Amino acid sequence: MKLINWRWSLAVVQVLLALGLLIVGHLQERAHHTELERRVEPGWQLIGELDYIPRAKIWLLTINSPPSLLSMPFIALVAKLKFAPQFVFLLAVTVFWYWIGSMLDKRAKPARVPASVRARRGALWMQVAGLLCCVILFGFGVVGFFTGGMPVIVRLSDVLWSLVLGFYFAKKLTRQRTTPVTAA
Repeated sequence: MKLINWRWSLAVVQVLLALGLLIVGHLQERAHHTELERRVEPGWQLIGELDYIPRAKIWLLTINSPPSLLSMPFIALVAKLKFAPQFVFLLAVTVFWYWIGSMLDKRAKPARVPASVRARRGALWMQVAGLLCCVILFGFGVVGFFTGGMPVIVRLSDVLWSLVLGFYFAKKLTRQRTTPVTAA
C-alpha cells in the first residue's frame, strides 16, 4: 500500500508555496513602492528602484533555483504579457518538483527490473542536458558572488542546487555509460 504519491503531492505543495510567495512578494513590492512615492519631494518623479527585491521573492528564488533557470528563456519570450512570466515560472516549478517526486516514488518501489535494463531506460541526452544546466546554474551562482545584484543566499542556493543535481546527473551518466560494457 502506497501512502503518499510524491509526484503530485510535492508538485502541488511547491506550486502553492511558489504562488503564495509570488503574491506576497508582489504585495511587498507594492508597499515599498508606495513608501517611496510618499517620500518623493515636489518636483521629482519616481520612476523605480532597481536594487529592491522583496523578501518573499528572495525565498522563492532560494527554494526554486533550478526552475528559475529552466524558465528563464521562456520568460524572456513572454515578458511583455501581463501574467505569462509568472505562469511559465509556475509551470517550471511544477515540472521540476514533479520530477523530484517521481524520483522519490521510484526509490519507494521494490526493484523488479534488473539494474542493466533500468540504467538504459534514461536517455543519454537527458543526462547530458541536466549536467549542462547544472554547470550553467553553478556559473550563475559563482559569478553572482562577485558581481552582486542578488542576495548571497540566492547565489549560495544556486551553487548548492547545482552541486547536488550535478552529482546526481554525473552518477546517472557514469552508470549509463558503464552498464553496457559490463553486460557484454
